[in-house]
Amino acid sequence: MNNHLINEPTMITDILQQQIDILRKQNKVFSMARDKETEPDKIKTLEDTISHSQTLIDKLGNEILRGVTNELKKNEPQLQEGLENLEKVQQDINNTVNILKLAENFTSIVKKILGLFKLV
Repeated sequence: MNNHLINEPTMITDILQQQIDILRKQNKVFSMARDKETEPDKIKTLEDTISHSQTLIDKLGNEILRGVTNELKKNEPQLQEGLENLEKVQQDINNTVNILKLAENFTSIVKKILGLFKLV
């Protein structure tokens, strides 16, 4: 059941995007008809229709963005926790690198000391 809830926003977004695609195709048809039309009243009607369709496209797009924003807000605590975990891992890596550098310096010193004993 939880899986259904996770997919629901995606399904809504898909439906809204399909409607946007349909409206865009209709706008192309209306634009072509307007370009071929010679009667001023019909041109005005087509322009109004195109404008109204564009407003609907914008509103649907805003709904998609609002849904994405809401999902991001819902996931914000997990995202923050993930960032904190990444910072801890980065710090662990930095500590490991520092230890390896110290070990390298130590082995370099030991190597030099052993080289001195071979000369004597």
